[in-house]
Amino acid sequence: MSWNVVRLADVAATPWRNGGGVTRELVAWPAEGEWQWRMSVAEVESSGPFSRFEGVQRWFAVLSGEGVALDVDGQLHTLTTKSAPLMFDGAASTDCSLIDGSTQDFNLMVRGAGGRAAVRSAPCPPPALRAPPLPTQNALPPSLLGGASEAESRMLRVLVPSHFVVDAPKVIAVWAINTRATARFDSEIIKIPPQSLAWCRLPYATTFGLETEGALWMEIAE
Repeated sequence: MSWNVVRLADVAATPWRNGGGVTRELVAWPAEGEWQWRMSVAEVESSGPFSRFEGVQRWFAVLSGEGVALDVDGQLHTLTTKSAPLMFDGAASTDCSLIDGSTQDFNLMVRGAGGRAAVRSAPCPPPALRAPPLPTQNALPPSLLGGASEAESRMLRVLVPSHFVVDAPKVIAVWAINTRATARFDSEIIKIPPQSLAWCRLPYATTFGLETEGALWMEIAE
């Protein structure tokens, strides 16, 4: 299985048209034409509205800084470096207010049915010790969540060594925040440098071990 590793330092920054920050696009698939999913890191330097993306579900996680307050269609969400990722409708009217200075944030965007998913606020324990799902943190109305299953896309913040059961086929990805992360499955070991993304297409079901002190775990159903 082929892994792709993208270092943030190797990606050029694209300034926002409103001057409020810059985005570094880590990966967009497919590379040609309209993307089906996209991962990026943004440096938010001033408060302001988010661009709208029709037909897209977004996941947003704060990586550094004091955090933000997101007003999503009138519902306020305060997010810090300890918060679970927030999932919301890309078409929603969303305003971002910086709490105390600039932030660095991770964005995952998924088009279509694969973007419907619950977002958990903690890592999964090993399969034999699996606990009930924790409450979902999302800004989607119930009508958009109906029928979604945990077999679809998700993003989790992982702060301790954890295990994940993946029901393939899926794209899986790990963003190592400020320290190296190590993913283990079958006989493979993938070492991910700080501020780097590792992703691949998983063709079969398996269990992953993730050793980290701070990372984002992502699964995308295609």
